[in-house]
Amino acid sequence: MVEGHIYMDTGTEIPDVTESIEIFGIIVSSVSGTEKPAKNGESNFGCEGSEYAYYDDAIIVRTA
Repeated sequence: MVEGHIYMDTGTEIPDVTESIEIFGIIVSSVSGTEKPAKNGESNFGCEGSEYAYYDDAIIVRTA
């Protein structure tokens, strides 16, 4: 969840775009994959500690 909105995973991988994006958050907690996140910075796919940013009209999660 980001700024009160839930985003869906499209499975699309984006090439390294670190120079053109501004990181504005970190996934701080996660819930089960069958649950909806209830607070900003929460996911239902894990990746706690991963950074996220706006990219075009979507959100990207930067995983290691």
